[in-house]
Amino acid sequence: MQKNELKIVGNKAVLYIRERMCETAEEMLKSDMFRMVLEHCINQLESRNSPLIGIFENKRITQAGVTNLINTLVLLEKYENHVVPHISQDRFPFSRINRFSIILWSTCTITGGILTDLL
Repeated sequence: MQKNELKIVGNKAVLYIRERMCETAEEMLKSDMFRMVLEHCINQLESRNSPLIGIFENKRITQAGVTNLINTLVLLEKYENHVVPHISQDRFPFSRINRFSIILWSTCTITGGILTDLL
């Protein structure tokens, strides 16, 4: 087993932590494990034809789009939400990204070693 490992089984995430993973929110948002959970949540929303997928251009989810979303979340963690649209190069509809973030955080919370529901 790796030092830190994430497995998604159905709608559960299992995170095994043997060492420190992230020191800051930015490190967590940019981590491979966060991306894996984010992509799982996005795929679940897409399979439900959720209007929240509208944050992606033409409702098409691409790797570049996910990367842009992560970069936007990093900016939202650093700056007030009314500032981010003016400094971000990504063109997400910020009225929807706020709702998307709330749903993501409330339904995709991962805690060490505990099974956690994902969407």
